[in-house]
Amino acid sequence: MTQATDALSLHDQAAGIERLRFELRTVPDPLVSPAQASLARHLHTLSDLVGQVAGQVATRGHQQWPVPHTDPVTRAFEAALSPLNAAQNELVHALQLAAPKDKPGAASVEQAAAHLLRHRVSEADAALQRAAGGLRAAADELVPAQPRRRDVAMARSARTIGSAFTPASPATSTAVASGPTPGPARASR
Repeated sequence: MTQATDALSLHDQAAGIERLRFELRTVPDPLVSPAQASLARHLHTLSDLVGQVAGQVATRGHQQWPVPHTDPVTRAFEAALSPLNAAQNELVHALQLAAPKDKPGAASVEQAAAHLLRHRVSEADAALQRAAGGLRAAADELVPAQPRRRDVAMARSARTIGSAFTPASPATSTAVASGPTPGPARASR
């Protein structure tokens, strides 16, 4: 794989993690029954992401002819597994808290469970943020983003004086209005 391909792979996994972080913010109120179904769906998505990241590690670990940049990419994927597993654990605990209770409990116990569930989801979000941030940092280190500066782009572009893309200077516009000049016309820059 090329460096650009590996960087895209790192960014792709980070984007999947970021999507899950966004979806976690839409978990319903823990005291409402859809919270359990929502958390189970997010846990399933997270399990898929963990499998994909582990697959990236396994694929790169078994390359017959690894290229020099393979080791940092593999380490970045390996480093993402720890916070992803932490997020998975937090969601499992949150799912257990969201499970319907057989006995009607006191309102204060339900409120405490709801607070703990929100804390678990928040911890999962923080772990996912660490995983995505590490993958993005590794991708940027592998293929650094080039700063786009308008003046550099303009210096490389072909343009003519007085064209529709470049405003004409006052000296050029008066010379054009007075008619042709004898000899070869030279544009000064």
